[in-house]
Amino acid sequence: MPGHRTRARTIEGIAGAAGIGFSAAIAFLVLDVAILQPVGIYTNRWLEIGGGLNWWYHPVWWMVGTYLPLMGAWVQANQESRLGRSSAPALVLGTFLLALAILGFGILIGFPGARWGLGGFGVSVLPALVLMVVISGLGARRR
Repeated sequence: MPGHRTRARTIEGIAGAAGIGFSAAIAFLVLDVAILQPVGIYTNRWLEIGGGLNWWYHPVWWMVGTYLPLMGAWVQANQESRLGRSSAPALVLGTFLLALAILGFGILIGFPGARWGLGGFGVSVLPALVLMVVISGLGARRR
């Protein structure tokens, strides 16, 4: 969505999408620390895994919150360059299928901790987005 909002066609639009993602991650983290954790509205396994300390999982949130829109905007810019239009459904479907393939391959070769489930799928989305950038960039004009 940030790539669509910034009309990611050039590096400025791609960086703008990453900035929107970063800002959203920071806004969530402030809400998380100021309201959600003190009130106890939800169970926070990440906080528990870290021994009750926020120092380790907050950087992960802002890094992933910046990485996802950055890669999505890059795919949209490649689509626009190659096809003359960008397609969010193609981005989502392609990433979903690649993530399933990566997860299946990880399970097949016995990668430690790889198993069918939301956690395994979530981790496999990260390299799937990199592959989507590469695939969408094939045949795209460079500016």
